[in-house]
Parts: sequence; C-alpha cells; structure tokens
Amino acid sequence: MKKYLLIVLLLISFLSFGQKVQILSGSTDFLKDQKSINVELLFNDVKFSEENKTETEYLEKRVKDFGKIGLQLGMKIRM
Repeated sequence: MKKYLLIVLLLISFLSFGQKVQILSGSTDFLKDQKSINVELLFNDVKFSEENKTETEYLEKRVKDFGKIGLQLGMKIRM
C-alpha cells in the first residue's frame, strides 16, 4: 500500500512540474496543423570564458591545463 501511495505521489509531482510556456508576443496558430517541428540551434560566433575566447582557443587552453594537472598526477594526455 505504501508503494502505491509513493508511486501516485511521484506521478502527481512529475505532472505538476511540467514545462509551462509563456507567450510574450505573436501567435501559435500556425502550429495547430503541424505534427512535428524541426528546431535548429545555431551557435555562431560563440565566446567562452571571461576572456571571450573562441571555441578553438578555449579547448586548446583546457587541454593544456588538463595536461599540466595530469603530469602532476603522473598521467599522460594525448591529443
């Protein structure tokens, strides 16, 4: 009985914390006949870290930093 009560409470909590959408402007009427929507996220000219580094610069620095940490711990990191 306790398991059923727990399951019911979990289901209620999952359903109550679903995504809520707030439309700030426009209309969603164009979506009513659509069965699926393809959403593409483009990350052009993204900057990382406080230094505003490009992805390549950021990854090079991180690999270099992890290499130093790995050497201190006696590990070798290959690229």
